[in-house]
Amino acid sequence: YTYLSGGIMSGVQTAPMEAHHIKKGSHVLLKGRPCKIVDVKTSKTGKHGHAKCNITGMDVLIRDKKLNEVAPGHIIFNSYDLQKDEMEVMDIEEGAVSCLDSK
Repeated sequence: YTYLSGGIMSGVQTAPMEAHHIKKGSHVLLKGRPCKIVDVKTSKTGKHGHAKCNITGMDVLIRDKKLNEVAPGHIIFNSYDLQKDEMEVMDIEEGAVSCLDSK
């Protein structure tokens, strides 16, 4: 995939997921950033009828960056499947990296 400025990823298949269905260990976009969810807390429904979900995730591209969103349980987030590929670095020249796919 390509990561563009402003928190937008292109070339990634996402699927809609309601906030109250998000579980620890899943991968979701929080504030436009790809995150692995580390904590989900859900409050009871209030007088307006919606439970609040407090979702915390670790950014998968920037190490040690934690993101948090609080949203009603019916709000839709974008979830995705993380795919990791191992490659061997062959050459680094003028900021370009040449890699060999291990498959």
